[in-house]
Amino acid sequence: MVTFRGTLPWVERPATATHLARGSGAVGQRFAGDEHLRIFNNLWYCPGQDAIEETTRPRCCFAARVEGLPTTLSIMSSASDRAGWLCMGKVLLLALCTTAPPLAPAFGQTSALEAEAERLLDAVRANPADMDLAFAYAEVAIALGDFEAAIGTLERMLITTPDLPRVRLELGSLYFRLGAYDVARVYLLQVLETPELPAAVERRVREMLRVTERERARHRFAGSLFVGSRYQSNANAGPSGARIDLGGIEVILDDQVTGNADVNAFALLGGTYVYDWFNQTGDTLVANGVVYGALYADQRALDLAVVELDVGPRLELAPRGLPGTSVRPFVAGALIGLDRAVYATSLGGGVTLSLRPAERASVDLTYDVRREDFRRSVDQPLADERDATRQAGLVVLRYALTPRLLAEATALAADSDAREGFRSFTDLAAGAALSWRFDHPIGREGPPWYVGVSGGVRRVDYAAPDPLLTPDTTRRDDEWGAGLWLAAGLTDALSMVSRVDYRDVSSNVALYSFDNLAVSLGLQWRF
Repeated sequence: MVTFRGTLPWVERPATATHLARGSGAVGQRFAGDEHLRIFNNLWYCPGQDAIEETTRPRCCFAARVEGLPTTLSIMSSASDRAGWLCMGKVLLLALCTTAPPLAPAFGQTSALEAEAERLLDAVRANPADMDLAFAYAEVAIALGDFEAAIGTLERMLITTPDLPRVRLELGSLYFRLGAYDVARVYLLQVLETPELPAAVERRVREMLRVTERERARHRFAGSLFVGSRYQSNANAGPSGARIDLGGIEVILDDQVTGNADVNAFALLGGTYVYDWFNQTGDTLVANGVVYGALYADQRALDLAVVELDVGPRLELAPRGLPGTSVRPFVAGALIGLDRAVYATSLGGGVTLSLRPAERASVDLTYDVRREDFRRSVDQPLADERDATRQAGLVVLRYALTPRLLAEATALAADSDAREGFRSFTDLAAGAALSWRFDHPIGREGPPWYVGVSGGVRRVDYAAPDPLLTPDTTRRDDEWGAGLWLAAGLTDALSMVSRVDYRDVSSNVALYSFDNLAVSLGLQWRF
């Protein structure tokens, strides 16, 4: 048995406990690179919660201030003119949808709705003055996703009966949903002139008007600031026990190497800038940026800073035939700091193909290739062994099970070709998440709350044994994890976000096996 405080018996170059924990040995792969960046990714990503997810997803970013707000339909239930405003709420519900794609009829309901639409259309033609029939037909058309038919019906109603504020709001909401912001703005401004307009409806209409004003601008920006604290039972991702087997030798690890609990304070600033070319296809130039920093109470060597930026055009492939289908080539770069020093840089690019195969579904396919360069330092003397070209493919599928329940599935395949063979690896991962939006538990007119659960598995296979630690064993890691989060809306722009995550990593090299329980609490402001 060897007490590991200085040099491993088969190592010709120094490998102190500090080096092993912070860079020259294999634990550094977890400490400085992958593990802390994965913690960073886990921190901001809450599927379905617009305040966190949509900051870095430009397709939905500028609707995020409206998406997820309480449905006007629920607000109308307490309004004084409930009967008069009820139909308005049904259409505004579609404009103020959840972070999921637009609602469409569930499988098996389409035929019944189409038959009902035909019946109502015949009835409307036979009785064109019957407003109730016209409203009913518009409702079914919206449920089928036929917004144009609903708009035509509602506009004909205004011709015969101009004094219908409900219809004007429905039209404004539908045009808003279709992205025709100039027309939507006309109708919404007319709604604000309605006497005795319920306060909750007025607030939502003004929110939509703010979004239309932003969307009509050539230069647009939206983002969020997330600040908080995170406790981890194993902040340095070290083994739980001091006695491990390395290369057939029993080793006692120093306290610096074994897992240690710690707490940090973090801040995350993310934003998206869009330049609109105002061409006929709706093409834009999109830039996404993220700045993250974390300071630890005890383990200052883990202090982390990340700056990342990607820029590229988003080109609509077939705005009429395949709405929502776009391709976005991009260039990307990142700067990573560790322990108050530059640790790594990356530069590369890729392409994202976004699809809308159904009204309730979206698919994003991304291919990304980066050149990663690591800086040597006193504490990271062998960091440049990780210099690599990394390729990754990512698939993200989202499906709105209901207007309030969003499901998401992800799959990742990556390959890292490092300068040193034992640093090269392939990475396969898959995950799933569910998020649910529900009304404010105290006041139904308050901002909504979100709760979500997530889980995933990961497999990492390295290309060669580490000659320093395990010359006869090629490392393989198997991981599973689960998370639970809650976003409590305090105002339309401010939320309190809490989440609990658990990770378990099992490796055939004992030094890399660990588990970690993390609890985060913070405030997130959207702007």
